[in-house]
Amino acid sequence: MATVDVYLDGTLFSADVAARTAHRYQRTVNGIERGRSALGEHSVSALTTITRKSLQSPHEIIDEYRKLGFHSISLRPLSPYGFARKAKVRNGYPIDDFLKFYQVALDHLLAVNREGYFMEETYGRLLLSQLLTPFSHGYVDLRSPTGVGLGAVVYDYDGQV
Repeated sequence: MATVDVYLDGTLFSADVAARTAHRYQRTVNGIERGRSALGEHSVSALTTITRKSLQSPHEIIDEYRKLGFHSISLRPLSPYGFARKAKVRNGYPIDDFLKFYQVALDHLLAVNREGYFMEETYGRLLLSQLLTPFSHGYVDLRSPTGVGLGAVVYDYDGQV
């Protein structure tokens, strides 16, 4: 079964920060629709990158995922890998700011679930699984530095291991 992951960082407002990227968001939505048509409804998933600008929009990000028919969202902080490492100066934030965002976002997500629309927060599920069970989830970002070379070798965009 083929799957497609796309980056969807929230609403049109947060995705299109400059006129030069005015069509990026709509192209992403069109790609999601094409992927679902070709591969099936559950074969397309979206990945969220919470930037400094995203911290201002927890409700809007969750509502956008719901509007687009997603039943999971991963509200994860910036990883210190790949392009995110270079963009940290521009998009980074203190972890306390992320935790405030996460609390508001999770409260809203729980309200969405109480309304009858099931949506899970997968980053929190991974963290709880790692803390509360003896089972490995295999998510490489949360295994670093332990587990290096045991289950995966991760190459950065520039070829560094």
